[in-house]
Amino acid sequence: MKASIPAFTITETVVAMVISGLMVTMAAFTWNAFGVQFQQYQNGSEQMIEVEKLRTAFQLDLERSQFCEKQPNGIQLTFGENRKVEYSFGNRVIRSQNEMADTFFFRVSNWQTGYGKEDPLHSGSFFDRIQLTLTYEEVEFPLIFRKEYDAVSKMKIEKQQQMSR
Repeated sequence: MKASIPAFTITETVVAMVISGLMVTMAAFTWNAFGVQFQQYQNGSEQMIEVEKLRTAFQLDLERSQFCEKQPNGIQLTFGENRKVEYSFGNRVIRSQNEMADTFFFRVSNWQTGYGKEDPLHSGSFFDRIQLTLTYEEVEFPLIFRKEYDAVSKMKIEKQQQMSR
């Protein structure tokens, strides 16, 4: 007697292989799409971390400084007699203090300063607000900072501005 062994036909086996191949291909495309999206998210996060580091350092320096002066290629913040911090703007933002320097990999595409109620592009060197437009890999980050001077510092600035006119 011939024993009959239950099995799939060749057609059924080929159909199962085609369906499983399609499922594996769809899973690979989905995995790749998630990987690309995660990489984009990670790059965006790194950009925001760099912006936040610069924003925090700049804001702290601005708050602690006594005077803020506009320079030809950046700004200088004065802290008492011997301590100054300079920010140079160009293809990179360079924060230098004494013999140490930090480099932020942003290009400053635009920056303006203002003092009091004057036009933002005033001719004086002192300022109490600054607007920076940072560019990082074709993405722009506009930042606005304000400096609140104490009464003594404000009087010194206004006296120096009157003498320079």
